Amino acid sequence: FRSVDQLSVRVDKAASSKAMLKQNVADLTSELAELHKGLAEATKLRNAEKAEYDQDVQDYKVGEKALSKAIETLNEYYNDSALVQTQAPEFGGPIFSGDYANKGDSAKGVVAMLETCAENLARANMVLISTEEEAARNFHTLQQETKVNQAEKQTAEKAKSEIGRAHV
Repeated sequence: FRSVDQLSVRVDKAASSKAMLKQNVADLTSELAELHKGLAEATKLRNAEKAEYDQDVQDYKVGEKALSKAIETLNEYYNDSALVQTQAPEFGGPIFSGDYANKGDSAKGVVAMLETCAENLARANMVLISTEEEAARNFHTLQQETKVNQAEKQTAEKAKSEIGRAHV
């Protein structure tokens, strides 16, 4: 009778181990699904973030081109030696008077403001690029860590499933 009791205890332990392994496999399967879902969501967010960055880069290029053209045009207009007369005509009087007198000074102020805007835009673009590079690095790290975690859980799931089948 002793051997029957011993066998009965061993069967109960094996059944308990098998149930525990089944639960572990179910938990691992659930964790794998969560990891997959989390990575898919992170990828979706990263793709949206990248699309926004790409649009911002395009906007920057358009703004930079417009500012450069405006500065160039104003500089040509106000600094073009062909348009500037250095001596009044012989018949006398200033060349420009009234509302048109000394427009060169105010033009320098406008050009300076545009140049400041261009510098600010360039700094903002550097911040944009830096932020994008950091986001890309962070996503890559998350992606790699998730893949490693998934591989570990898949290996554990497979091993526990095989052990559970051996206890049949």
